[in-house]
Amino acid sequence: MTLLAGTHLHVKFSRVVDGDTIRVFLPGQDKDESLRILALDTEESRAGGGKPVTPWGKKAKDRAIEFFQGSDEVTIEFPGNEDVETCIGKYRGNYGRLLVFVYRDGIDFQQTMIHEGYSPYFVKYGNAVFSSHHQRYQKAEMEAQRRKIGVWDQLTVNGSEQRNYSLLGTWWKLRAAIIDEYRKIKAKDSSIFNTRLDYATLKEKAQAGEKATVFTELRSIERVGGCSGLVFIGSNQQPFNLYIPDIDSPEGQEIVNLLETRYMSSGEDYPKRSYGYVTGELSTFHDKPQIVLFSADQITDDVPNTREDTVSPTVRIVSILPNPVGSDSGKERVTLRNTGTEPVNLRGWFLQDFANHRIALTDVLEPGEDKDILLREGPMLLNNSGDELFLIDSKGKVCCQVTYSANDVEAGQPIRFLYR
Repeated sequence: MTLLAGTHLHVKFSRVVDGDTIRVFLPGQDKDESLRILALDTEESRAGGGKPVTPWGKKAKDRAIEFFQGSDEVTIEFPGNEDVETCIGKYRGNYGRLLVFVYRDGIDFQQTMIHEGYSPYFVKYGNAVFSSHHQRYQKAEMEAQRRKIGVWDQLTVNGSEQRNYSLLGTWWKLRAAIIDEYRKIKAKDSSIFNTRLDYATLKEKAQAGEKATVFTELRSIERVGGCSGLVFIGSNQQPFNLYIPDIDSPEGQEIVNLLETRYMSSGEDYPKRSYGYVTGELSTFHDKPQIVLFSADQITDDVPNTREDTVSPTVRIVSILPNPVGSDSGKERVTLRNTGTEPVNLRGWFLQDFANHRIALTDVLEPGEDKDILLREGPMLLNNSGDELFLIDSKGKVCCQVTYSANDVEAGQPIRFLYR
């Protein structure tokens, strides 16, 4: 039985569309809805997509039909811990399909398909956000590669190489690393927005004409209206644009040159970074949020102008106990210490892990005092496989950040953190 880490929902199963796509009925809906299953990218079983139809793509669909055969109900898990209504609106792909993990009777469909060679571990849009999932799928992919089965033996399953998974995998992992770094930044600084996940918020801020920094995919450029240009992020569901007023001006040409040579991939054979940070004033055009690009300086690999106002905190995470002796339930703990000379009111503060699970804090921490925060059943637990923890104050600033790995975890022994 696989333990679920995100918000999940039991739904009525409808049918298999492809090896990585099924349809289900959400509660209260008469029409079934298509799911884009995370971590999977099987080959095509039917024409219509950008990938070639292959014999192994048809086998992948057959295996999916076999997996779900006889299922009246499946479990879908969202890549987040918000309430169900928020998840249904927030976690949708470029074409409006729900982005989820899928299980049948507690069996992980993603792990099954990767382990049996029907799909690589698909990380083009980021590693699985939960570390437990990421480790399962990475291990499953390596096992399939060790046995050289399925997509890893193209000559046997397709008769010829249909897709260069070595090249694709290298590009996907580059993108995933960039997205992982963004997730760390987002955990520390909620003022950095994702054009897909924060789309509703960006629309509101665009109405108010606020300035913002967004993390976005940079997919393509199109000339519009004779001398202007639009940079697309590749999403029909979240149509956020970057507008270049004069694409033929020296400034406009610098923007185009930077995007085309550094960020935009011209097909799978010519991979580039794909993602960047863009800063500017938000506005709307035909009810769509956009940022106007006047200079190539607005586009960066990293968050521009990193703020220095999170230094010299007085409250620290001094130790954690991720693996108590016996049952972990109610015994995992994080110990905080006030290293300053004044009391600190922790109301409005919270602890957060890498997957954005949070636990609220209260009470007052006196100078020199230690306080043990016991982690009850959810929403945040300490992974024995390693994690990253953030202590965030009432203003949303990161006061302390610690990282640990599986090698640091020993039953009954706290992990201590030293500071200069």
